[in-house]
Amino acid sequence: MRLVARICLKTSLFSLPGVVLALLISLAGTRLASGQTAPGYQELFQDPPRTDQLTRADLPNLGRLVVLEATSMFVHARSELMDSPAAFRLLDEINGLWNSADAFTAAVAFSPNENQRIEAGRLVFPELEAAFHRVRTTLGTLPGIAPRSAENLANMSRAVAVIGPLLRQEPPGLPAAPNRGDADVAVLTNQARELSSAVAPLKAHVKAETGRGAKLETLDREIDVLESLIQGFERISSSQANERELIAAFRPIRAGAQRINRELQQSGLTAGGLNLWQAIKQQIDDLEARFQLPREIVPRPSREDARPLDPTIAAPFDKAVRGLDVLVDRIASENPRLAQRDRVQVDARALTKRLFLVRQSLLGQAPREQVDQALLDLELSWRQLENELRSPGQGNPESLKTLTREVDEVVARSREQISRKPRLQ
Repeated sequence: MRLVARICLKTSLFSLPGVVLALLISLAGTRLASGQTAPGYQELFQDPPRTDQLTRADLPNLGRLVVLEATSMFVHARSELMDSPAAFRLLDEINGLWNSADAFTAAVAFSPNENQRIEAGRLVFPELEAAFHRVRTTLGTLPGIAPRSAENLANMSRAVAVIGPLLRQEPPGLPAAPNRGDADVAVLTNQARELSSAVAPLKAHVKAETGRGAKLETLDREIDVLESLIQGFERISSSQANERELIAAFRPIRAGAQRINRELQQSGLTAGGLNLWQAIKQQIDDLEARFQLPREIVPRPSREDARPLDPTIAAPFDKAVRGLDVLVDRIASENPRLAQRDRVQVDARALTKRLFLVRQSLLGQAPREQVDQALLDLELSWRQLENELRSPGQGNPESLKTLTREVDEVVARSREQISRKPRLQ
C-alpha cells in the first residue's frame, strides 16, 4: 500500500513500534472487506474526503492511521518546537490524542460482534475527536515553524473526518449508546464516596480482631491499601476524568478486592467481618459491571512479588496535591487576568488527576509499563503547568519552588518503585 509505505518511511526514523503498526495495517489490508479501495485509502486524500467507498470494516485501520500520525507528530513537534514554551502543552495534547486513538482502535477492533464494536466506537470517538481538536487548536496558535507536524495533522484530519460518518450509519437493530454525561459522573462520585465510607467499619472490625490475637496483619494492610485506592478513585471521578482514566483508576480497586478475597480464605475472620466485606465487594462488583470490564485471572504472587507494599507510597502524592490546591487557590484570588487564571486552573486539575493516576498505579502494583505511561503523562502535565506558573504576575516564586520540590519528590519516588518492577516479557 502506497499510504502504508509512506507512513513506514516517516515513522521508521523515529519508532520501531510505528513500523510494526504500519506493517500490521499492510497485512490487515489483504483481509479487509470490499470497502477498501486497492491499493490504499486514496479517498482520504480527496478534498473533501469521501466515505462512499469505505465501510465499517475500515474503522480499525482508520484508528491505526491516527495512532501512526500521532506517533510521528510527537517526534516532529518535539524537534521543531523544542525552543517554544508552548511545546509542553502541545506534546501533552498529542500524547492524549495518541491514547484516545489507541482506545478507539481497540474498541472497534476487538469487540465480539459488529453491533458491539460500533457501540463501543461511538462511546470513545467523542474523546478522540475532542483530543484532535485540542491538538489542532494549540498547533494553530504557534508560529509556522512546524511544517512536518502540520503535515501529520493534515493527514490525521482526513481519517478523523470520515470516522464520524461511518459510525453514524444506522444498521438495523443497533442499540443506542448509553449517555455518559454529567449526571453519570455525579452518580459515580457518590458511589465512590459511599464505598469509601463502607471501608471504615471493616477496618475497625479487623483491628479489633487483631487486638484479640488474630493473625490479620496482611489483611489489615490490604484493606488500608484498598481504602487509599478508593479515596484516589473518588478524587479522580470528581475531576472531569474521561472514561479511559476512570477505568485506569478503578482497575487497581478490583485487583485489591481480589487480593483481599484470597486473603480472607485463610484469615479466620469472624462472620461479622465477612458480612461487612461482602457489602463492600458488592459495591465494587456493581462498579465493575458499570465499566463492563472483562474478567481477569490474577495469579497468586511469587514470594518475591508478595513482599509488603510500602505504606508510605501515597504520602508524597497527597502532599503534592495539597500544595497544588493551596497554590491554585491563591492564584485564583490574586490574579486579575481571568484568561490566564483559568488556564492555570485547568492545567492544575489535569496535573492533580494525573498525580492520582500514578498513585493508583503504584498502590495497585500495576505492571511497570503501565506505571511508565502514567508517569510520562504526569511529567508532561507538570511541565505544562510549570510553564504557566512561571509567567509574569502568577505570584510568589517561593510557592512555585516548594511545589516543584514536592512534584520532583513524587517523580523520584515513582521512578524508584518502577525500578523494582520486572518488565513484561
